[in-house]
Amino acid sequence: MGLNSSCPLDGRNVLPGTAQTGEGTRAIMRSLLIWFLSISTTTVGQTGGKPARPEYLDSGKVPTFAEPLLRVLGDRLGKPGKERLAFMGTLADAKGNRQIRVLLELPLKGRIEDLGAGGGILTVDEADRLKSNKSTVSDQELDLVESLILDRQEAILYGLAQGDGARLLGRGFPLVPGQGKGYRGPVFDIIDLTSKTEFRSDKPQRFRRCYFDSATGLLHKVQYAQVRGGRTIKVETVTRQWVELQGQRVPSAIERIEDGQPVFTVQLTGQGIGAKVSDGVFVK
Repeated sequence: MGLNSSCPLDGRNVLPGTAQTGEGTRAIMRSLLIWFLSISTTTVGQTGGKPARPEYLDSGKVPTFAEPLLRVLGDRLGKPGKERLAFMGTLADAKGNRQIRVLLELPLKGRIEDLGAGGGILTVDEADRLKSNKSTVSDQELDLVESLILDRQEAILYGLAQGDGARLLGRGFPLVPGQGKGYRGPVFDIIDLTSKTEFRSDKPQRFRRCYFDSATGLLHKVQYAQVRGGRTIKVETVTRQWVELQGQRVPSAIERIEDGQPVFTVQLTGQGIGAKVSDGVFVK
């Protein structure tokens, strides 16, 4: 199912004269909830297989609304020669700070190397299969893979291109509802995306709420619920900073938050962008 860009909800122009008041925002959110519930069966109840994942993305492969979200990243997703993206970085979590190496390659392949003592190597190949150099993979490692590989703008765009269930909920909304008439802070365009997390053994269905900065078109955060040990956890993957690398926009600071508490932060320094290489690094 493609993105429905005809949704009438827009934080800037719905309910004229009231959109920037507290009552106006509450009315918008009530309308949004009613509208979302009315279409939720079509968003969730998809059947049949997904189309093959394209290697490259251009404006013809994503919904009209998503075209600016594609263009703002640069031309890396749309042309050969810039498939591979390499980072060095620092991972800060409950274990302390340690160095990591992250390698990403179109379409949606990833490799994360924990360079700390006893650290492992995690890879996701073109078929979304997870592999590790260790006999077991911890929940924390799975969460790291999901936040760094799936909760990013490229992955959302590929999901849209493959027909993941998606709804444009609205444009120009503040992060916190109920802002006053004089609010001048950042506002966001919101997309809900439904897809399976294929690399996890139970392949959970994720209902991701994605917030894109209305001014820049860059992803700010992704929200979803995750069940762990019989308990439902509210997850947020927040992109704290974007930088330019060889003419492309890439994230450089990513934080995972669970139930309002920081779990880990990753600071990345781009090493370079280059062509794809058949060196087997995503299959071992």
